[in-house]
Amino acid sequence: MSTKRKMSRRKVWWFRSLAILIGLLPLVAAEIVLRIVDGPSVTWDDPLVDVSRQPALFIPNESGDRFVVDPQRGNYFQPASFATEKVAGTRRVFVLGGSTVQGRPYAHETAFSTWLSLWMQAADPDHPPEVVNVGGVSYASYRVSRLLEEVLQHQPDLIVLYTGHNEFLEDRTYAVSRHRSRWQRWVDDVATASATVRFVKKRLGRDAEPQSPTLAPEVNARLDHVGGLDAYRRDPSWRHSVEADFDATIRSMVDRCRHAGVPILVCVPASDRVRTPPFKTTADPRLSDPKQRWIDRQWQVVVSEKDGSEKESVCKQILQADPLHAGANYYSGRQRWDGGIRDQTTRTLLTVARDHDVCPLRATSPIVTSVRSITVQADASVDVAKLLDEDNDSVEDPDWFVDHIHPSIAGHQRIAQAILRSLQRSGWIQVSEDAEATFSQLRDQHFASLGEEYFLRGRARLRGLQQWASGRAGQSDQ
Repeated sequence: MSTKRKMSRRKVWWFRSLAILIGLLPLVAAEIVLRIVDGPSVTWDDPLVDVSRQPALFIPNESGDRFVVDPQRGNYFQPASFATEKVAGTRRVFVLGGSTVQGRPYAHETAFSTWLSLWMQAADPDHPPEVVNVGGVSYASYRVSRLLEEVLQHQPDLIVLYTGHNEFLEDRTYAVSRHRSRWQRWVDDVATASATVRFVKKRLGRDAEPQSPTLAPEVNARLDHVGGLDAYRRDPSWRHSVEADFDATIRSMVDRCRHAGVPILVCVPASDRVRTPPFKTTADPRLSDPKQRWIDRQWQVVVSEKDGSEKESVCKQILQADPLHAGANYYSGRQRWDGGIRDQTTRTLLTVARDHDVCPLRATSPIVTSVRSITVQADASVDVAKLLDEDNDSVEDPDWFVDHIHPSIAGHQRIAQAILRSLQRSGWIQVSEDAEATFSQLRDQHFASLGEEYFLRGRARLRGLQQWASGRAGQSDQ
């Protein structure tokens, strides 16, 4: 090929590239102008779930001097409020998540948000804390994401996020979006972040968009209904879709905080794998019907009053036929744990039992991994799963929990202190030398103000929570 022809082709390539760039200039200019006019976006449309019907949580009180939790949302949120006009020097912190954030089975008075407030008061009294507990019972990340949009409008100094356990509670369908490729997810994220796309959507209206499945204004958990446990099926494809949606949602939450210039601290969720067996166990539906029936019969041997040696033998047989059988994994892992064997095999058995629970009420490994991977982008983080693993064996100590996911009051205190230390390392707060002694005094005064009735109500609520988790909502104990 002659030199003249090569140069000619090169010129054509440059002219075409220049033409494309010139054509894109109006779009780039429009994007810049709209970003200046509208400011950074704090909204995010989930392409898989539409929660647009979820109403605002905080409303002005009668005097207009405070925002309060809408009393109509009292079934899911506890009372919380903050000043309409933020006082100079105040540090306003919103703590977002589910019932763990709320402090269940007790209440927000002993949740880590309250202990964090006392720690902040002790550490830096010159900046009074205003810590607002925004923990919604059964609230999954996609509903928490909607709450984030709201609280970012109220001058927060910090967002604390603890979510991941409630992703499987509501009956969500994914239809066309279920099998989105990595490229399609990237395009969705870019479009969502574009001020131009948001402007066009506003002008065309939501009806012009392909509609995602719309969820009810408030949580509609399967287990809230009698027989709700029966609705759960062993469906790996659905589980993977939920986990992928969670990953996209939590990443968007961190991005929106960054765009809004608000620091975010992300907590890695923890759960009990030792004392909590799977809530539902079934055989792999991909196996033949005779094989499934055989596994179900063998599993009945394990749950019956047979001697331990026979149960161990039967579990081995089940796992040979169905390696992801939640019940057999849990029984085998628990036997090893109780026998003092805390090796990798034991951890794997207990983790598989949690991850493949047919009714997953605990954050699965992919969800935990998603949170851990996103913490490197957060301004601060606390790995609660590691924090509650005192023996350093990669399994949380069950003594830190009152049930499958909710920490004890001591566990909440431990989380709060870890959050303070993480914020101190990030430079967000300075901690005085006498902070620990001051906190001890504040903690004792706070405990004294609660009264015995508070703890009695918490223990009663724990019994109801255990009944709900076992699929017996609306049933008596008799």
